Amino acid sequence: MRQKILESGKVENLVTTEDILFSSSSAAADFILGYSVSGPQTWKAKDGHTLKDIENSQTNEKSYNSAD
Repeated sequence: MRQKILESGKVENLVTTEDILFSSSSAAADFILGYSVSGPQTWKAKDGHTLKDIENSQTNEKSYNSAD
């Protein structure tokens, strides 16, 4: 998949020239790094929190709010 996207013209000098939709955060991370990784554990916000941390905190907030 990575090579196909690189050859498609959607990436020039390792910079995307248009938005690329991936099926998951892991697929996007795999494309960027070139090998298989866990997207939720790899992607980080500017403050250093992983996507997994953010998802867990939002899930916990929804669980707490629905218990009211």
